[in-house]
Amino acid sequence: MAELSADLKKAGTDTAKWSNSTWAKVRGPLTKAMDDAVLRNRTGEIPAFAQFSQVGKFIFTFRSFVLGAHNKVLAGSLGREGFMGLGLLMLYQMPLAMLATAANSTIQNKPLKDEKDLITKSFGQMGSFGMFSEAFGIISGQKQQFGAPGLIAIDRLYKTVGQAAQGNWQQAASAGMAATPILSIIPGLRAIGETLKGN
Repeated sequence: MAELSADLKKAGTDTAKWSNSTWAKVRGPLTKAMDDAVLRNRTGEIPAFAQFSQVGKFIFTFRSFVLGAHNKVLAGSLGREGFMGLGLLMLYQMPLAMLATAANSTIQNKPLKDEKDLITKSFGQMGSFGMFSEAFGIISGQKQQFGAPGLIAIDRLYKTVGQAAQGNWQQAASAGMAATPILSIIPGLRAIGETLKGN
């Protein structure tokens, strides 16, 4: 603590200017503290249903980090800063989410030319909405799956729900037929699904 105090007085929080000895001693504990704050879900930071019930654990397999991280941003900001603080966070987060979404789609050679598509896709990436961003993603048709191994059957319905929410009934019917077991392999019905998809 004495070495850390001396380096803080001398160079502030610029760790590059701290002595090698001080940085070597504090780097490990600081990394553990950061991991604990960001990665560890404490009681109340994710819904009790997802954290303690067997059904919730099954549904949210491999999703607890996203669930916790998003809720930490939403609930944590509300708890510390209130609605004004959350509003300010959203004010910063929205243009940054739009920038990241536009850059990602451009890298994938699928640039978003419609501003409405860019905005709705960006909403699905904003942690300040907590898990409500999942709902935005489904309704806007941007999220194609939930991502939990036990919900593969439901994942197939994501596209159907998204297309229906947007009023694209032909695409919704096509996605619904593709998502329904056995229907998609019946020759006649498969052809109908492909026709709907083409239109």
